[in-house]
Amino acid sequence: MPRYLVSASSFISGTYKAETPDAAVRLYIQDAGYQSVEAAAEASGQSVERFRRDLIVIDDKFMSEPDPRDGYDYDPQED
Repeated sequence: MPRYLVSASSFISGTYKAETPDAAVRLYIQDAGYQSVEAAAEASGQSVERFRRDLIVIDDKFMSEPDPRDGYDYDPQED
């Protein structure tokens, strides 16, 4: 099953296993405690269209694993 990274307001909100990007958004909404996209949009004072437009959904097959040379494997416990 594909995995999708969902980002809102420039923050990575999570990665969700789902059949489609819309299904990943529904999982994100449920994780945030809302029953539907409509309820989440209403709580944020936005239209559904605006709320959905503010979300970024990326199929994680387009994401690469971090290169250890970039410092992502830094463990402060080792210092």
